[in-house]
Amino acid sequence: MVGGGQVETLNVNHYTSDISIVRQRQLFDSLVGFNPDMTAPVPALAEELTPDPEFRVWTVRLRQGVTFHNGKDLTADDVLYTIRGWADPGNDAFSQIGKFVDLPRLRKRDSHTVELPFTIPFAEPHGALASPPCMVYQDGEKDFTKPAGTGPFKLTAFTPGQSSTMVRNENYWAQGKPYVDELRILSFSDATAAFNALQGGQTDLMPAVPFLQARAIKQRSARLKLMVTKQPASTIFTMAVDRPPFDDVRVRQAMRLIVDRQALVDTVFFGFGEIGNDLPGPGLPHYDTSVPQRTRDIERAKALLKEAGKENLTVTLHTNTASPGFVESAQLLAEQAKAAGVTILVKQENPSAYHDPSQLYRKMPFFQEMNAPISSLASICMLDLTRDGPANGTHWYNPGTDAMLYEAIGSTGARAQELWNQIQRQQHAEGGYIMWGQPDFLDAMAKNVHGLSPDKFANAGNWAFKDAWLAT
Repeated sequence: MVGGGQVETLNVNHYTSDISIVRQRQLFDSLVGFNPDMTAPVPALAEELTPDPEFRVWTVRLRQGVTFHNGKDLTADDVLYTIRGWADPGNDAFSQIGKFVDLPRLRKRDSHTVELPFTIPFAEPHGALASPPCMVYQDGEKDFTKPAGTGPFKLTAFTPGQSSTMVRNENYWAQGKPYVDELRILSFSDATAAFNALQGGQTDLMPAVPFLQARAIKQRSARLKLMVTKQPASTIFTMAVDRPPFDDVRVRQAMRLIVDRQALVDTVFFGFGEIGNDLPGPGLPHYDTSVPQRTRDIERAKALLKEAGKENLTVTLHTNTASPGFVESAQLLAEQAKAAGVTILVKQENPSAYHDPSQLYRKMPFFQEMNAPISSLASICMLDLTRDGPANGTHWYNPGTDAMLYEAIGSTGARAQELWNQIQRQQHAEGGYIMWGQPDFLDAMAKNVHGLSPDKFANAGNWAFKDAWLAT
């Protein structure tokens, strides 16, 4: 995989790049997961989640017979410790679920049953519980340098920015899995180097293969095969709404109207994807399908820029080579913007600094990102739209948005849909995200790799290396 350099981590309370999430997924488990179409939750460490009538207290019944890599049994104490970690504002799970946990009332009913109380009604917590920051770890775990999780693989070696080695967890609770004896995840500085390793046989699998290489594999590769998965996450141009010139909503609206979305999908994705409408999660429950598709309108864009006093605007767009299509889409947008009199200067940044919150991430006024994985609209909105959301690249903060979001989280039926529609329409009109396309997940692998199947949550069957095997 393309890595994140020294910021790569095994600490499930923090993740700064996809490769960190992938490693954590092998070492730890979540309480719940989702089916491959992301239409229904499925049990994981929790066999059952049951709410009270007001959706304020959920009873979590844990799976029996689960052990950590060091032989300790999974109990309610581990889940209590983990949930208290989620409630720490310094951890990534805080904005998704931890801020709503009513800690004084959190308790265990018995050794394998936990009562999870919330300060607000929480009608569908499964999306947050299945998200990467909410993996369960052992009571007392603090530094995560040599973590003992319950996942399908056990860690034997890890060097950030280079590689990790894991071996099969022979006591994994999903009987018979994983199939392979050893898993090595290699970190590369760019996609070309990673793809060359795959082509040369040094690796068996490359998730998120670049679009051009994916097309070549599909057309004529003798050694490699391609898995294509439709999914709800977007590739994004992100504008910070509190930084000039994007602090003027007219500029944000103009930038969105400059984009020729179909040209980007055809040219950058090579057709492996669909156009976006500046909203996350197409196909997920509560997505507002009634919002009109935004199309290119150069004359309207010019008029908005003139109203804002931003004619002949020049901006810098930050990008990096770690994510497929980023540089290509940035360059194409720069060409498209010329028609509206806008000059976009494309600046390639070091991928490690780009994804590091202490360096560039969330500090760039105009940059690119991808909001994957998405487990629910609630999960992605908590990450992207709240003041303390760790992925809030637009710096959006609106107390009215928060109030609608919190009410939506606790609502069901028609009222829930009404609130989610309001949130989405507000973002479509005023937000800072240009979500121009949903690229397909593209996973390239040797033809002797088997067991992985499409999953809308993430690449490589939601990183399900526990399901994979090698066969001639």
